Amino acid sequence: MYQLKIHQLPFKFVLLFFAFIPFTSSCQNPASAKFPGRGDGAFVYFPPAGTLIFAGAVSDHAGAAQNDIWKWNGKSWSNEFLPGPGLRDFFPGDFNPETGTVWFYGGHDNPAGVIWSFDGNNWTKIPIQGLDNRDHHQMVYADHLKAFVAYGGNNQRMDLDTSTWIIKDGKATALIIPGPGIRYHSAMAYDKNRKKVVLYGGGEKPSELWEFDGKQWQKITRDVSPGKKLYHHMVYDENLKMVILHGGWHNQDPNDPFNGLTPETWGWDGNSWTKITQQNVFAHAMGYDATRKVVVAYGRSGSSNNFPFGVWNLQNGKWEKIADYDTAKGAN
Repeated sequence: MYQLKIHQLPFKFVLLFFAFIPFTSSCQNPASAKFPGRGDGAFVYFPPAGTLIFAGAVSDHAGAAQNDIWKWNGKSWSNEFLPGPGLRDFFPGDFNPETGTVWFYGGHDNPAGVIWSFDGNNWTKIPIQGLDNRDHHQMVYADHLKAFVAYGGNNQRMDLDTSTWIIKDGKATALIIPGPGIRYHSAMAYDKNRKKVVLYGGGEKPSELWEFDGKQWQKITRDVSPGKKLYHHMVYDENLKMVILHGGWHNQDPNDPFNGLTPETWGWDGNSWTKITQQNVFAHAMGYDATRKVVVAYGRSGSSNNFPFGVWNLQNGKWEKIADYDTAKGAN
């Protein structure tokens, strides 16, 4: 299994997430930088640079995860240390075409009721009216709304929030409408073709699929589906016109052998689920590279810390490893 870390949370559930390894250099050579073993961060495509950006995640090692940005250009990682939001995890983000920057929100460590904007070189703190602290939530940008949609998680009042939040024009508005209910360790993606926000799994009903059109949520039930999922990843593949779901646990028990089975990859086209492949890609993060038209996963090739790190592209119905790194153990 992955090495795990337990936080003290206001939730009645146990928080489990990937353990991380540190890097030791304060200034790494971009050509040789090897991304350290982390998870629970955001892996977001940044169109102006044609790269995927990884931000967030935590480490037990002082200074190891603070104020750094990792960029993946399709072949290698580069690393930059920049003043910004500091050390945090469960830090979702997405590209904002209105500003040409990536917006991130919340996080479990050092959360703040503000948006952090990254322009490729610098961080900017943006106050948003009505926005409070939050973690364990999901957030995506919805083109047809010209707004961000945030859902789930825990807010500063220690509530497991079930409001649907629309973040637009410097303001956060809560829609008190029927929907997925309590959600944590879920996954969310925006289907650009069908103009729907897609949410799957997590929370108290981890086998449910929901879609949001900007006004209301709709629960969708199919005979064939990925089943119960927590700690999974989802992105929208613009080339395949499908939401891609990968990995995840069946429940929150680290000793359950079911959670260590070979991860599955599924596709949702708005009508039905298709099982794409089942391979040993234990992803810590997943993103869609729009320049290269490919889904990218970063993680390990096995379920324990004895397996090496790597980067994979989802191509022709299977995961193809394009980078392989030395085996490294995570922090307890």
